[in-house]
Amino acid sequence: MKPAVVAAALVFAASAAFAQQSALPKIAKDTGYPAARKTLLAQGYEPVRLPDASACEKDDPRCFTEAFACAGTGLAACVYTWRRGNSVIEVRTIGEQPIVDSIRCRSGC
Repeated sequence: MKPAVVAAALVFAASAAFAQQSALPKIAKDTGYPAARKTLLAQGYEPVRLPDASACEKDDPRCFTEAFACAGTGLAACVYTWRRGNSVIEVRTIGEQPIVDSIRCRSGC
């Protein structure tokens, strides 16, 4: 095999691996957060509690290890943080029984 073909194949493989690592997880909007957690775990993400996270009430159904902040009024919005490799993402939910509203990169994506 020619060196140029081998080099191109290696670049393509590295690019595909990087794209896979840095892509945000695909979770449908309005998915219940417990189901979204299972999906994230299956995709290799780990829940992470950031040092500046707010405390949550243990009897609050929105209270998970990875809860960063939850609003007590309005849409009952919460932000949950997850890590895979160097990437940290935020899963934003709404509702007393939280459903996924959006996912965004916090860092390293």
